[in-house]
Amino acid sequence: MKLTTWFSLLTSFFFLTAASAAPAYKLDLHSAGEAALKSNLLTLLAQAKSGAAKGRVLQAASRLLPHILLNLQQSRVYKENLASMGFSSFGVIGPYNSFDGRIQLVEDIFDLSALDGFRAEEVNNDIAGLDEELAAKQVRSAVSLAYLEAVSAQEELKAAKADLSLAKQLLKLSRHQNLAGLATGINVARFETREAEDEARCLQALMNWRKACIELNRIVGLPLDTRLELMDTLKFMSEDIFSVDAEINLAVHNRTELKIAAQRIKYRGFKVDEASAQRLPTIGLSGDYGLGGDRPNGSLRSVGEMGVVLKMPIFDGRAIDGDVEEAKSNVHQAKLTFDDMNRQVEEDVRLAQQALSISVKQLKADRKVFALAARELAMSRDLFAADIGDNLEVANAQTTLARARQQYVAALFQYNAARVNFYSALGDIEGFSLIAKNRR
Repeated sequence: MKLTTWFSLLTSFFFLTAASAAPAYKLDLHSAGEAALKSNLLTLLAQAKSGAAKGRVLQAASRLLPHILLNLQQSRVYKENLASMGFSSFGVIGPYNSFDGRIQLVEDIFDLSALDGFRAEEVNNDIAGLDEELAAKQVRSAVSLAYLEAVSAQEELKAAKADLSLAKQLLKLSRHQNLAGLATGINVARFETREAEDEARCLQALMNWRKACIELNRIVGLPLDTRLELMDTLKFMSEDIFSVDAEINLAVHNRTELKIAAQRIKYRGFKVDEASAQRLPTIGLSGDYGLGGDRPNGSLRSVGEMGVVLKMPIFDGRAIDGDVEEAKSNVHQAKLTFDDMNRQVEEDVRLAQQALSISVKQLKADRKVFALAARELAMSRDLFAADIGDNLEVANAQTTLARARQQYVAALFQYNAARVNFYSALGDIEGFSLIAKNRR
């Protein structure tokens, strides 16, 4: 079976299936990002970890708050040797019943280590919130690139169809020229070959488009068989690019990774204080009050006690020294990470700005090549129709135009992908859009 027949059957099946299915789901870049934030695994995990961090704050706070316990005990003592307790005149007594019901209060009045631990967990909770923010930015960046891939695949399909349509027109013209005796069979065969090549390219473009849609559905959280109608298109939009120093300062202020690194230094500093404070004395208050007797409904008497506890380590085998050294090492590591992150941010901004600048120049050059290729084909086609030019020139011009069209679509994608990386480097991926607007 000819390739033309296969292509016709496949495209007919695709469009008939599309026509009989539910209406296409209209999706723009903003809606795709919002939907992904609600369903993407990265953001869901970050939210779950944030909940765990809140739990650790409550656990640390419990060391600073009073603990109130209720203790009820009913027992049957069969034999009790009071002589063994120092009451030699009483000997062995029993059996007898014993009931004791008390409310107990335990409170650490002074525990600096617990206070520092609580402060550390509060900072860790802030870090969890920043991790959640970072996850949202990463998801938005991934959605933006996936959306660009899908739009680019859609534009490539349109370009392939445009080239196929042109190939059919030129084939029709060559056949007319052949019937009129103005072209040979080899001329017709040349355009037939070109038409077959464009049909094969359409099939590949159609496959790439469907693949890109499935991947976009996966990231956004839509059913994988959802038919999409992409509302945004690839276009050139001039960006406001400031001096590299200004962009670096903006990135340092915005990048969530830097905020997390700075908070980790603070967190580990509190852990050093917590470890060091273990050397200090802790003062606690404990007391209880209740009723005691032989049974709950018997003759009960008030019972209770109160005491103050002072604890201070004298020698612990240098365990505290080890905790302090480990905590200080963690602080040093956090500072090294923060310094490296600063350099990484600067590198990201410089590379992203250069890539964006080069992609603009590349896009303008490819757009010019595309316009010139279209003009060249129009001129060679007119000459061939007038039996002045050679159809080989037309075929070459057609090939040049198809290649220029592909390069222009690819350049549009690379330009917008460079914009995504630029906004990500600045820590402002929320500001990326396919709709023209000022950055500031």
